[in-house]
Amino acid sequence: MEGHFGRVYEHAARVAEALNVQPSTPRVVGRQIHRTNAPADTPEEHYRRNVAVPFINHIHTEIESQFSANVKL
Repeated sequence: MEGHFGRVYEHAARVAEALNVQPSTPRVVGRQIHRTNAPADTPEEHYRRNVAVPFINHIHTEIESQFSANVKL
């Protein structure tokens, strides 16, 4: 996942640069209720830990539930 996400992030950073937007992380508070709050040092690390990994895990879980042996067609 590291290599693939790195390429996607670099592409997004180039697009952001073309639009004069600096990649940044949202502010982090001590108590988070509605979203994850994994610590990260860089914007790339933040988006990998808090967006990409949970999204891939969700997709993986959904695919497993849709195609498990227990699902009747």
